[in-house]
Amino acid sequence: MRSLFRVAPCIILLLLTAGCQQEEGLSKQISEAQKFNPDEAAPAELIRDRDFSVGSHETVNNIGAIAVDGEETVYVVDEHRKKIGVFDGSGNNIGSLGSLGRDPGDFQNPAYLEVEGQNLYAYDQSLFRAYRYSLPELELEEITELEFTARSLGVDSLSEAKPFAFEVLNDGNYLVAFQTVNTPQDRKLVYYKVNPEGEVISNQLLAFKNKRLYVDEAVTPPLIIMLPYEPETLTVTDSGGLIYTAFSDHFLIKVTDRAGQNVESRYYPFEKYNLNRSDAIDLYTDTHRRRAIRRASLPAKWPALAALKTDDQDRLWVATIISDLSQYRWFVLEPSGEPVAVFDLPRESEIMLIKDGYVYTKALNRKKYTEEVRRYKLNY
Repeated sequence: MRSLFRVAPCIILLLLTAGCQQEEGLSKQISEAQKFNPDEAAPAELIRDRDFSVGSHETVNNIGAIAVDGEETVYVVDEHRKKIGVFDGSGNNIGSLGSLGRDPGDFQNPAYLEVEGQNLYAYDQSLFRAYRYSLPELELEEITELEFTARSLGVDSLSEAKPFAFEVLNDGNYLVAFQTVNTPQDRKLVYYKVNPEGEVISNQLLAFKNKRLYVDEAVTPPLIIMLPYEPETLTVTDSGGLIYTAFSDHFLIKVTDRAGQNVESRYYPFEKYNLNRSDAIDLYTDTHRRRAIRRASLPAKWPALAALKTDDQDRLWVATIISDLSQYRWFVLEPSGEPVAVFDLPRESEIMLIKDGYVYTKALNRKKYTEEVRRYKLNY
């Protein structure tokens, strides 16, 4: 017992020191960042295009990623049927790509879509495989296998790492995050640039801790889930290859170039809101998550940020968590960082894509009880 009591103050001192260092590090980052006032954003609203919608039990339900080309053709991942639905600018179904399988062109878990130039890109998160289709023919022209790409890095800790996140860069190469997992609470993402042949062509660009998973050991077998208040690093790129990252605990955005060099940081003072257990529980109807939140330890505050997007004008769209948990408050930021518009949107209406002046969202049609893609114009 004596040795325990002797060690305990040291442990407490180490924890306090680490906490102070983190706070000092954050204070330094904020002091060195450009300062912007989010209150200067103009009030805005989304005006729905009532003549457009995509989604029904017959065409596509369980909607995943969305992409739109220059002809307003809409591509939608059908997570249930494991394929990509193709729709015209009015929302009419005009075709599909792929099916459930493992052969070239098939999908197991299509999780990403992007139109870049005259190509449509898709990525399967279970097959670790990227597809490139030509537009408008939609012919499959290239397949990139990424499952074992991390082995070529020659880094022991990454030898078995699998691609976790994928994004197409403006030069036709890919930004790939490889994930290493020590425990559900200790997951790390490292980012590299990869060419269409599946070869790593950069040094490590970024490295972050991934969002922690909660392990509920009160059930058998233990349940491993994500909880809504765990902070995470949000990452997007723009048309010039700049990488924007934000740790969701703070409205602090870091800008990195394609070589991984810091360009600048931008800070937006934002009030974080108290986290009440009952409020977090009420976000879910799922029994497992509700029970887990009842048992888990909770932080005092919600994170500041919930989502980060870019549009085709290289503006940032940032979703913030406010006291009304049924809504997100979205800020639209110019490429320079200036806040230009702000609006509230229900959490259940998830912004998926902003392109050609339209905002595409995914939401539940409560009358038909199906998910659907809706289209809006931002008015401010």
